[in-house]
Amino acid sequence: MKVLQHTAIHLTIQERLLGLELLSVATGFTGIFMFFLFEPPVDWIGAFCIALSSIFMALVPAETLTFDKVQKTLTIRKRHLLRQKMTRYPILDVAAVEIDTLDVLGTRFYRIQLKTISGQQLAVSRTASTDWQQQQKIARHIRRFLNPPANRGPMDALPSTKLTA
Repeated sequence: MKVLQHTAIHLTIQERLLGLELLSVATGFTGIFMFFLFEPPVDWIGAFCIALSSIFMALVPAETLTFDKVQKTLTIRKRHLLRQKMTRYPILDVAAVEIDTLDVLGTRFYRIQLKTISGQQLAVSRTASTDWQQQQKIARHIRRFLNPPANRGPMDALPSTKLTA
């Protein structure tokens, strides 16, 4: 997850599943190696690996969150190979930015959630991460955007990070 743009009126955050992209590239290189260096029937396995790699790359989702103060909306855009889904929420409905924790087999995972006034939870990051500092950095960007220090207003009451177990 990374911040693509952070200005006074726009904040854009994008999440791509890097693990699937790396798996796809590794599968593709293995397939090319097998296809060109071996003879039948092994080269067919290489061709299959190349095709599988292409499918992985096509199916890797990308999700972009855009906070826009001009339109007063939060736009969540999910993009896959052949489809794109866009959802909009009023930016003023965001009541809190929290980092939820999840313990799995002794490893702690973190995920950023936006809590709305209506009680709905919007996941900023679809996948959980073990990188606490990165999640904190993204949450700070969101908080600063929604509640800038020089411009105190209705977003004044955004609470700080709340850890839940």
